[in-house]
Amino acid sequence: MFVALNTINAATATQGSSDVHRDATLPTWVKPYPVEMDAPGPESASASDVYYLLADRQTHAEEETRFAHFAYRLTSESAVQDYAQLTFDFDPAHEVFTLHRLRVTRSGNPVDRLDTQKVQVLQRETGAERQLYDGTLSAVMVLDDIRVGDIVEYAYSVKGSNPVFEGHFSHFAMTRWSMPIHQARMRTLWKKERPVAMKNQGNPVAPTLSEENGMMIATLEEDQIRPILADDSVPASHPTHPWIEFSDYASWNAVARWADAQYALDQPLPDDLKTVVERLHQLPNDEAVILTALRWVQDEIRYVGFFDGIHSHRPHPIDEVCRSRFGDCKDKSTVLVRLLQTVGIDAQLALVATRSRQAINDWLPTPDSFDHVVVCVSLNGKRHWLDGTRSFQRGRLEDLFFPDYGYALLVSENSTELTPIIPSGFNASRMEVIETLDIEDYKGTAKFSVVSTYYGAQAESLRSYFASTSRESIEKDYLNHYSRDFPNIEVIKSLTFEDNQQINVATTIESYLVKDLWFASKGNDAQIEMETYARMVAGELSTPSSRIRTMPFAISHPKDVTQRIILNFPTPINLTDEFTKVSNPAFEFSLKEIASPQRLELVYHYRSLDDQVAAKDMPAYLKAVDDAENVLVYGITVPTTYQTTTVEEIRASLNEEAPFRPIWILFVVAALTLLLSTAVSIALYFWNPSPRRPPDHWHSDLIGLGGWLILVAINVLLIPVVRGGIGLQELLDWDQSLWIAATHPDYEAYHVMWEPSLLASVVVTWSMVPFGILMIVLFFHRRTSFPILAIGRLIFDLVTSAILLAMFLQIDALDDEFRSALHRSLFQVIIASLVWIPYFSVSKRVKLTFIRRRGRTAVPVPPPLPTRPPSTADAWRPQLPGARE
Repeated sequence: MFVALNTINAATATQGSSDVHRDATLPTWVKPYPVEMDAPGPESASASDVYYLLADRQTHAEEETRFAHFAYRLTSESAVQDYAQLTFDFDPAHEVFTLHRLRVTRSGNPVDRLDTQKVQVLQRETGAERQLYDGTLSAVMVLDDIRVGDIVEYAYSVKGSNPVFEGHFSHFAMTRWSMPIHQARMRTLWKKERPVAMKNQGNPVAPTLSEENGMMIATLEEDQIRPILADDSVPASHPTHPWIEFSDYASWNAVARWADAQYALDQPLPDDLKTVVERLHQLPNDEAVILTALRWVQDEIRYVGFFDGIHSHRPHPIDEVCRSRFGDCKDKSTVLVRLLQTVGIDAQLALVATRSRQAINDWLPTPDSFDHVVVCVSLNGKRHWLDGTRSFQRGRLEDLFFPDYGYALLVSENSTELTPIIPSGFNASRMEVIETLDIEDYKGTAKFSVVSTYYGAQAESLRSYFASTSRESIEKDYLNHYSRDFPNIEVIKSLTFEDNQQINVATTIESYLVKDLWFASKGNDAQIEMETYARMVAGELSTPSSRIRTMPFAISHPKDVTQRIILNFPTPINLTDEFTKVSNPAFEFSLKEIASPQRLELVYHYRSLDDQVAAKDMPAYLKAVDDAENVLVYGITVPTTYQTTTVEEIRASLNEEAPFRPIWILFVVAALTLLLSTAVSIALYFWNPSPRRPPDHWHSDLIGLGGWLILVAINVLLIPVVRGGIGLQELLDWDQSLWIAATHPDYEAYHVMWEPSLLASVVVTWSMVPFGILMIVLFFHRRTSFPILAIGRLIFDLVTSAILLAMFLQIDALDDEFRSALHRSLFQVIIASLVWIPYFSVSKRVKLTFIRRRGRTAVPVPPPLPTRPPSTADAWRPQLPGARE
């Protein structure tokens, strides 16, 4: 019963042929064009099975009438099948359809069928499945006894226009078709006083303008027109065929003023809206007000569109919309703007073109450019675009998804031009799928878990899917999806759906058991293999049917899909890390293979960069798609004996210690640091500062490497050895698996500070090795530069230890032991600086010992002998063996 009712709604018989008038007399203003029945066919016989002998279209702005006269020859059985019935659409609310001519010519003999042809008038409602109803009728004529070679000729007129346009005139006519045309004629007439603009949109021949009896006439007459065969999957914003447009709207301001008159926003608030307004006044901020009002309109008013008569462009009264709780984009947007303006939010209606998008910026001003109504709100100096017809939209105002419609016309008498639209929510719209295969053994069984997380607009689509589909159907669809890769799969646990509407994130969790995972390797009986396929990413790599193109190719945008496939093996597998990247102006694709002894993670990422590919860029695009598709399938092979051997036996037979795979960037940085530090150390070796002034009293027993300098000597000897050991251990501790896990964004342990922190640590450590050797040389040569450089080294250690500590502490995954070691290191450097910097600065032993300069020996001169004997005041002082250090 449900299907039958839908069928009746989609095509319902109405009053019958009484809605179709028949009159052989043509309108007086029509210029008749005879049909050349004997015209030869097109040069290419395969160009089309239908050959139009005449395509005549004439329009009279003042009479509000469209007239058409066509004649075509059917040259094949398929043409007879497709073109032996005629369909004419008209709106009986304001249009009168008249059939003026209908005849069939066979072998030069015309047969008039104007009065005898049966006509069925149907209310088809082709948009019923999308809750759209416009009241348009279709006059359907199924022609009897049509054969190959017949010429079908018909002429009709449609008089009247929608009163919502208030007498304005706009019109367009396509000038090239996908079928060849022998004679194409077009005439458009309007009064000279009417300010009609005409624009040629790509036709090689422009219409001619003439004046006759106070009427302007645009005429286009062309012969032998070749067909234009459009490529598949062309963006809707790209016209596939040229056309001519006419409009008497002087500017976009004229269209905006017309639209402003259609939307009455000063209507009284119904009780339902008063209750909503009271709730809005209680919210803490403007963003909460906007989001609450938007969601009320989206959730409480269901989308149903009645576009009959003036309501094709004029919304229904607000109280009627609230009472019925349904409406189309005009109705829902009007209610939303009324709500927001009532609570003081700057909100405006806006007209957009969801299909033509940016292209309308090059069109003549006309309401016919638009097919959707949205809302524009201004908050804190920024525009936000809202669509009341979207469902299940959640999250922050900043992240709400709004497509790149190109331009909008704000509905206001002050709008003078189209407003560029800045799309939103693109970065927030993405999907991440994590598929984990826990392989128990090599006999074919594995646990398969899938966690899919949807963000932004992707979450809204998933939320809508779960709201409109039974859980049983969803689980069946999901299971069948994975059965394409794993034919023997069964459900372990029912599907889990988690929905965090506050941040607009939805998650599904699936759990399966896969059997027969391993299969015999093709062409090698000694091996078995398994395969994975990045099917979610593969679905985004679209290619057209027509690869050699003259028109752009439309791709889905925005799309951001990450698919992780994690394979946990029961024994070590000899795999290596790899990285593959495919770059193209239309999309970017990458594959990261992160390997450890018993684990392999494949991270596939696809992100669209544009919504179309230019025809000239198609070869490069197709090459990029092929390159990406080549790595979507990943195969693993192991010896066949693994199937008959226990996991413990396999482990025992393998060398479980994975080979070391160095991180070459660390080695390169260490080598460059060594070279630079060596160069600096050599330069410092030649540095000869003057010796510092010795103490006033000469104490020869303080000269030499004694006292506290013994501790300094031990430290100096250990510096290059200890720093070199630490640096070497640092290089050997990090292999490729750890490095990738820490420095690649797709890995759980990733942090942006890992790589700079590790590189900084390598630089600091290895810079001290050549410098430490220099310090040994300077110390035992007692060079004047040693104390100064020793102080500099302590300051360097203090600063670099503090910087490294600050860098590493930003990493959340840092273990407590390493964190404690960093703190201890800084503490030790602080204590050493507090002790040794003063020592090197004031110690008399240091001043007396480090007095040599390169290439010369500085001999201290003892102080002069006293010129007077000791006074009795000095006699009591004990004679100390030496001055204190």
